[in-house]
Amino acid sequence: GAWTTIAGKKLQLFGSRKHLVRTFGAVKGKIGEITEIGAESMRVTAQGGQVEIAKVKPEEGKKVPAAEWARAAGVAVGSAPDPPQAAKVPARIAAIASAPIRAGRTQRMNPLQSVVSAVVMTLTPV
Repeated sequence: GAWTTIAGKKLQLFGSRKHLVRTFGAVKGKIGEITEIGAESMRVTAQGGQVEIAKVKPEEGKKVPAAEWARAAGVAVGSAPDPPQAAKVPARIAAIASAPIRAGRTQRMNPLQSVVSAVVMTLTPV
């Protein structure tokens, strides 16, 4: 399911519904920003509208109504999740990917090396 991080802690999101708007000018707040905390749910700005989140499950806790979690966690309207971070590639995988690949008549490319190098190139920020 969907999840994000707030203050470095993972927060799973449940019961989401999208609420579209007719024009981009009608979108409230910045993308990812909490724009409304209601009685049971909260709304987060998304491209073209808002996403209403009914329930959340904090990293160390049970699934609760999103509004109840927001009040208990001290999250207010205008708050936003942590910015995305570059993926961390384990050293062993990076070593396999960066190992020289020799292609000749007697030695062929290791299939694992080709897959791992493609993944590492995808995850490595430019």
